Amino acid sequence: METGSIPIPTTSVLSISFWQYYFDVTTDLVKERVIYSLNPRKAVLAQSFSLQSPDLYGPFWISITFLLVSSILAQIWKWRHVKEDTHSFDPFLIFRSYVCYLLIPLLTSVVFAALFFLGKRTVSNTSSSQPIPSLVNSTLIFLAYFGYTTLCYLIPSLLTLFNSSQLNGISFILATFFSSIVFMMNTKSFFSTIFAKKLYSLLAQLIAFLGRIAMSVGIISFLFQLPPKLKK
Repeated sequence: METGSIPIPTTSVLSISFWQYYFDVTTDLVKERVIYSLNPRKAVLAQSFSLQSPDLYGPFWISITFLLVSSILAQIWKWRHVKEDTHSFDPFLIFRSYVCYLLIPLLTSVVFAALFFLGKRTVSNTSSSQPIPSLVNSTLIFLAYFGYTTLCYLIPSLLTLFNSSQLNGISFILATFFSSIVFMMNTKSFFSTIFAKKLYSLLAQLIAFLGRIAMSVGIISFLFQLPPKLKK
């Protein structure tokens, strides 16, 4: 499996050269991959990863952007709708954003790492001359795919902060299935290369899908966990 013109790092995770592989990327390339992550018809994101190394720079800033925008807007909305509120700052709003946009993708990646450990291929049972990525590298590549394909959650996330109608639930369902389709299209080759059996590839897709559901539930809980006066 080709994962970029630069060889997959085999150095220690603590070394700078290891992380340079995942963060040495141009702004133009990140912009292209952001657009590719919204294409459900072709595996253009996977093609970009195959031509140049996959990156975590884009997913990192996508998560940070969601974290800041959602927590700030939720705080502003709280100030506007609660008359008794004295413009006090509610750090719990940021904590929930942190769980939705940062912790859930990381936890999903940890579960994937466990699956990789159980079902990974060995060099002896694959015809590819390209070495199988290590546990850490495979998990980070998985996280890169997962992170980029969560971009479509931006619109339903913003809608949820201002309205608790059924439209928000429908928008999250659509975003979950849309992002899952894009993720599945782009990770077919990657999963078939690292897993010995197709069952593990299907389980990896299921893990990513459940991670997106957890994100949706977590984001919607912004309203469900706020005081009743904010829901009126």
